Formats: sequence, structure tokens, C-alpha cells
Amino acid sequence: RVFFVTERAEWLKLGIVGKPHGLKGDFRVNCRKEPIPISYDEIVIGKFPHNGQKTRIRKSLFSKSVPILNCSLADNRDDAEKLQNMPIWVWPTPSG
Repeated sequence: RVFFVTERAEWLKLGIVGKPHGLKGDFRVNCRKEPIPISYDEIVIGKFPHNGQKTRIRKSLFSKSVPILNCSLADNRDDAEKLQNMPIWVWPTPSG
């Protein structure tokens, strides 16, 4: 799991798309124990952040110590299954 910030801005790996959760496109986020803030808004899902698919977070839940996301790439369970095992990236934004 990679989650660090250095002096220069770098992509942060938030976790890995896990198994679908329900029928509406929600999926578990593996390799992460904390909730994913909805404030990230835009994320990238793909093997590498520079060639992944940009998407928007529609819903972020934390159920039984497992983060659950729904993004604009997954409208149903089949869509969520296609994203399984892909890394989830975010560009860090300045705090304040």
C-alpha cells in the first residue's frame, strides 16, 4: 500500500478495487483500513495513474471496517466486476 506525500506532489494510491458490494455498482476497496473522503471527488482507476480512467466519486461508505465506493464508471454490479483488482489513484490537493 502506498500512501505518502513527499516534497513534490505525486499521485497517491488509495487502494485496490475489490469485490462488488450490492447491485448498484458499489465496490469494496482493498488494501485500505480508513474511509475514503468524498472530498477527493475525482479519482483515477487503472494500472498507472497517467493512463487510467478518470472518474468521480458518487458515494463513499465505511462498513464493517471496509471502505466502499461508487464511482461514475460503475453503474451496476457487472461494471464494478470489470474494475476489480485495478489500483485507485488520487492527485493530492493542498490542504486549507
